[in-house]
Amino acid sequence: MQFNGKNYLLPTDANLETAADVNRYRLLPVDDLIELLGAANGLQPIVLDACFTIRSSGISRTR
Repeated sequence: MQFNGKNYLLPTDANLETAADVNRYRLLPVDDLIELLGAANGLQPIVLDACFTIRSSGISRTR
């Protein structure tokens, strides 16, 4: 999901209706995940798949 220009990982069952819901679910910023993987030794694979976009209340969510 993208919110305010930043990408986040979120649970598939998250029901985001408003911008306030972003904080309620404590979403993980993708940048934080990439930073953590970059600090690890060895192979750090990451695969992100986005199939479509839902736009509502300023929230862009890809599934």
